[in-house]
Amino acid sequence: MKALLVGAAAGCEAVVARALGVDGRDLRKESTGAVGIDLFRDSSPALVVVQDPQGMSSLEFCRRARACPEGRDAVILVLSSREEELEAVLDAGATDVHPTSLGPAALEIRLHIAKHLVAERAHRRDHDPLTGVADSVRKREVEALQESEAMYRMLFAQSPIAKFLYDAETLHFLAVNDAAIRSYGYSREEFLRMTLEEIRPKEDVPALLASLAANGAGTTSPRAWRHKKKSGKIIDVEITVHKFDLGRRPCGLAIAQDVTERNRLEAQVRQAQKMEAIGSLAGGIAHDFNNLLTVILSYGDVVAAGLPPGDPFKSDVEEIVAAGKRAADLTRQLLMFSRQEILQPKVLDLNAIVGALAKMLRRVVGEDVELCVVSGPGLGPVTADPGQIEQVLLNLVVNARDAMSKGGKLTIETANVELDASQASTLFGARAGGVAGRYVMLAVTDTGSGMSASVRERIFEPFFTTKARGKGTGLGLSTVFGIVQQSGGSLHVESELGVGTTFKVYLPEKGPAREVAIVATEARTKPCTETVLVVEDEGAVRTVVCRILGRRGYTILEAESGPAALILCEQHQGKIDVLLTDVVMPKMSGRELAERLRPQRPEMKVLYMSGYTDDTILRHGVLHADVAFLQKPITYETLTRKLREVIDSPFESPRGVDGEATSGIFAVVESARLRKVGSPDR
Repeated sequence: MKALLVGAAAGCEAVVARALGVDGRDLRKESTGAVGIDLFRDSSPALVVVQDPQGMSSLEFCRRARACPEGRDAVILVLSSREEELEAVLDAGATDVHPTSLGPAALEIRLHIAKHLVAERAHRRDHDPLTGVADSVRKREVEALQESEAMYRMLFAQSPIAKFLYDAETLHFLAVNDAAIRSYGYSREEFLRMTLEEIRPKEDVPALLASLAANGAGTTSPRAWRHKKKSGKIIDVEITVHKFDLGRRPCGLAIAQDVTERNRLEAQVRQAQKMEAIGSLAGGIAHDFNNLLTVILSYGDVVAAGLPPGDPFKSDVEEIVAAGKRAADLTRQLLMFSRQEILQPKVLDLNAIVGALAKMLRRVVGEDVELCVVSGPGLGPVTADPGQIEQVLLNLVVNARDAMSKGGKLTIETANVELDASQASTLFGARAGGVAGRYVMLAVTDTGSGMSASVRERIFEPFFTTKARGKGTGLGLSTVFGIVQQSGGSLHVESELGVGTTFKVYLPEKGPAREVAIVATEARTKPCTETVLVVEDEGAVRTVVCRILGRRGYTILEAESGPAALILCEQHQGKIDVLLTDVVMPKMSGRELAERLRPQRPEMKVLYMSGYTDDTILRHGVLHADVAFLQKPITYETLTRKLREVIDSPFESPRGVDGEATSGIFAVVESARLRKVGSPDR
């Protein structure tokens, strides 16, 4: 193949000779444009490479060359450092153009393409039966070929996905598209001075080299890698590589899809699934565990109350009761974490909650920690369980105090915040409820030791702790996590080693605030004379409940199931003041029993009790205010106090008689009851 080099910078001749595989006999070089046109007429080269010839512009050279009869089929490649003239050069007759800013490696690839064009045109000319084809037909063919070439260049350059063409031997970039430049932050010139290794974290380079060595020609399946941007940020990418020979040079085309955001969302889903699994485990054991604790605590209270002061066994029994209460607290923490504890939400002012706890919190943090409270003005109301919000604040403060072993500053801040859709999606992740709008933020900031990224990823896992053995249960932050999510909020943490940590709780702003008052009803010391129907399928629990109420003076009717309670009510001629019933029982639920008895005994009040925390029930999370409920484990004090509250409260006809749901907890109680019926150990 004859080639002509006109103008051209120093060093270009060697690149052209290497790419085309020609020597001095087939490659002529001339620096002057006019002489170049004469050589073009005389030798009729198949390929002409033009770069700023002396005495003539590249555009004028193309016009004059195409005007020659010898220039009808020649491939003319123009090299230029002025990208603004490239389009005009194409209009003047150039077959292809090459910006010199892309570098010699990219030029070599372009020359390989030109060489293939020369071969294609020669083949078409040799096999054209119409040797006298008109110039207009030739022109249309050339234009069609140019359009095809431009389309393929556009598919690479303007693709929305980052693409890299690289030398398979040296790993140097030969070309990159606009999407890669936008995504990675490097200019095109910077990319063309780099290799594949330089956009990888150093620790990933050995795996990259091993993978490239193992994969031969052809297309590899998409594989997950990490890339490094110019800013230093690490992103997750999914790479597909196609290896091929371009001319005689082995090359690779890498397509890099940024999957960082997709991986983040998948990690959130996996974390949520893990939390759900642990939550299901916690809820599954809570029912039986709470029944056992009811027996232990109640009998302990009964025995302790019957021992005279100074009895050597009294303190032993009190220790048993104290240990049982600690076990009950542990169960409650597990249920808070798993978002399966029954809530009693109220409309709250977080400033009032923080203000009420401030004095106690100052004692908790100690004298070497400065406590600062910053209350946001005009704070919006939130709907949450006040006791649980207090638990959240206390746990975060204790956690912050433990991070400041040498003292420091602890700041509690409240504020109104407005989240847009993007911010809400980031904070709330894949969970429903994270929508744009007004939120109330509670932030706890310390100047303590801070956390590493690996620790931050695990801090909300139950039983995970960085404290020494025996110094913590690892349930504090997991409890906070469960409470916040069950309350419809989100928890965000920011931390840096040696600087400190900030926990931010976001709760949706809801409804007008009202003051929360918790009024305790004292249990009477005088004997009680009311009649109570106790319905409980767990024999040990039923026995201890009846024993406690009998000691208080109540008249007790007891039944082990709903059907047995119906028969007992038919046989009992006197008044029944209160039905005290378990919620989930075989054969008939507590709700069904209450509704069956309502027509016969319309004045009978109802107190429900349960240690059952099945997900199908407690996902509803809220008991209606009209329904009296007692959560197991039950103690002497909680049972007698709650029962007294129910008896002394004004009578209101409960909802549900006309077919409406009595409470969210009963809406799906039937499914839990059916599972309980099928369980052989209940």
